[in-house]
Amino acid sequence: MERRSTSSPRPGLWARLLDGERVWGEAEVTVPRGGVPRYCLVVYRPGIEASDRRLLRLWHRWPLYGGTGFFATALLVSFVLPAPWPLLTAIGWFLTGFGLLGYLTADERARVRRLSLFDDGDAAGLADAAALARLRCLGELLVAADADLASGRITQVEHALAWSTAYTELSRPGVGVRHASGRHLHRLP
Repeated sequence: MERRSTSSPRPGLWARLLDGERVWGEAEVTVPRGGVPRYCLVVYRPGIEASDRRLLRLWHRWPLYGGTGFFATALLVSFVLPAPWPLLTAIGWFLTGFGLLGYLTADERARVRRLSLFDDGDAAGLADAAALARLRCLGELLVAADADLASGRITQVEHALAWSTAYTELSRPGVGVRHASGRHLHRLP
């Protein structure tokens, strides 16, 4: 009897949680309460293994996932052990996970390219506008490459070329350098 796969082409919830929406990294724009938009582009090394990419995403989201595990561990252990042990066990679990992920991702974290800028709306300098334009351009290049790959307009090789171009561009010195006045767009750590 022939077995057919019933999996859909779109990744499921677990795959999206572990692997993210994009293989090359993340692009996001957030506007916190102060109303100052923050632009962030994270690009992984081209050709990164899926397992390394998942570990990097887990490292990045460890405060959320580890915190959830912390409370679950403390709750479950509280039914079995007396007062100080549930808290100590949960702290140990959280710190062990943090340390293990830090060790496993150390090499790949050094290769990740990240550019974060915020715009206070008073960008008068050319350096400010150029840094923001570069970030937007690279983000749009990667998102468009994903859409083109999904629709079949480009091949995996062309997608990898776009990814590599963005990675190389972010590796150049001077990308997103703080404006001399220190008031406009700033590169965040």
